[in-house]
Order: sequence, then C-alpha cells, then structure tokens
Amino acid sequence: MNMRFILLLSFLVVSFKALPQIVDCMNPSQPYIKLQVWPNEAPESNEIVAMESVENCFMVRNISSAELFVYKPKTNSSHAAVVICPGGGYLGLAFWIEGQDVAKVFNDMGITAIVLKYRLPNFHPNVPVSDARQAMRIVRSHSKDWDVDPHKVGIAGFSAGGHLASFVGTHFSDDKPVYSDKLDDITSRPDFMALFYPVITMEEYTHLGSRYYLLGDNPSQEMKDYYSNEKQVTKNTPPTFIVVTEEDKTVDPQNAYQFNLALQQNNVPAELNIFKLGEHGFGASKHNLPVDNWPALLQSWLKRLQIIE
Repeated sequence: MNMRFILLLSFLVVSFKALPQIVDCMNPSQPYIKLQVWPNEAPESNEIVAMESVENCFMVRNISSAELFVYKPKTNSSHAAVVICPGGGYLGLAFWIEGQDVAKVFNDMGITAIVLKYRLPNFHPNVPVSDARQAMRIVRSHSKDWDVDPHKVGIAGFSAGGHLASFVGTHFSDDKPVYSDKLDDITSRPDFMALFYPVITMEEYTHLGSRYYLLGDNPSQEMKDYYSNEKQVTKNTPPTFIVVTEEDKTVDPQNAYQFNLALQQNNVPAELNIFKLGEHGFGASKHNLPVDNWPALLQSWLKRLQIIE
C-alpha cells in the first residue's frame, strides 16, 4: 500500500476521533435523559449528509438526527415542563448558552426542561417544525413518568429558535399527522411561549440568514406569509413572554414588536420586556446588565399564569 495513502488514512482516523461530540461538552453537574425524536424514521429528510460537528462547545452543525435532552428539577411541585429551542440562524444550534444553560434556569424554577436538538432545515422548512411538534407530543406522552401536567407544557425559543417556537404556537391548528404514530392524537399546542430576541417575520424586518436557510433564496409571497408568525396569531395563540434589547444588531427588535402587537390585537395575554443594553445571543449568560434579570421576570409571569407556584 502506498505510504502516502497510509499516512493520509491515519490522519483522517485521528481527526475523526478528535472531533468533539455533544456529550464531550455537557456539564457533568446537569444529569439528563436523551431520547430520539424519531426512533424509527423521520417523516422527511433534510438531506444533510455531512457529519454532525461541534464548534468550541458552542455551536452544533450539520444536524440530521433530532434528539431531546431532558433535565429534571430537584423538585417539580408545579408539574410544568418546557421545550427549549436554541437559536443559530437555522444553520446551527447554540446548544449550550441557549439550551443546556437555559435548562438550568427553568430547573431552578422547578420546571422540567427539555432541550430540543432539532434538525436543521437545509431548505426543508417542515423538518424543524415536525421535530418541534413531535417534541411537544413526546413530553405530554411522558407526563406520568416525568411528573408533568400535560396542560402545563410550554415552549421557549432563542433567535431562530424563537421563530420555530412561535411557529409551533401559531400554526397548531394545521398540524396534521405526518404518518401513523401513537402520538398523533396528542396536541402540539404549547400552553405558554417564552421568546428571546426572536426571529418572527419573513418580511421586511426578517433575519435574512434564517430566512435563507429555512425558505431558500427566493421564497414566494405565499411562503413568506405562512412563515411570518405575526400574521398567524389568533385568539387561541398561547400566552407569550418576550425579551428583546434595543442594542440587538442581529435580529431587529421589530420582529418582537410586531408579534406583541398581533397578540394584543387578538387579546392574547403577553408581556414584552424591552431592555436598552444587551447584544444578540445573551442566552442564560450574565453580563452585569439589567437584561440578566429575565429569569426573575419570567418566573413572576409564570406565577401569574398559575403555571408555577
């Protein structure tokens, strides 16, 4: 065998072994349960063939298999749960700062937190949507063994994950079973939504990168309308908690403002928290800024909704 080929093969093997995986970056002080969203075969492929990769224990790329990471609180007297959708412009997932770290925030409130590692759309918009809807059903199907009230299951989303979360919260009436499944009769409607610097619209104020990786280069007006969640709000949209900063230069706060206005016009209980300072992507990290206080504000709001005690 050619020595050059042998050396190249050895390099590839070493490189492959050195690739970090999600498990290599997990906080050992936060035990979790991992579940496949689609244990058999997902209803639609995103056609990503590249190997899943992790960048600096921050961003997960090339996701073609959806998984749930379930974090249980020490005490769950409220019997509430939330599915968390990290952001990443629909090109990756900021799994830790907008996922695992956020799970701890909810756990500290006594809420079971489920981080959704959803498949990236890769121009197949229904792929992440079907993952998020199925995640809602899975959580409710485990209500007894996870000590969760199926009527207290919400969804949270950050940035592009906020678009996914708000889509699930505004399009549940057209959620049709994708194939025969024992979970198909379980509703995917969230009981509440928590959105942080969310992408909402596919129109003027959209985040262009998120729209591109979701809908492609030149989506039709029909597609833009359908995926502009501010246009899909009804009186049945779940109560919503929103956090944005005026300093955000990545996702225009107008996304949140327009969504909040639509909620008000439909008499949906909503709380919009606007902070002056705070760059995009603050997640659960602390920056010695007023926006750091969002967990306390969210906890108070959830108490008013009687989701938690």
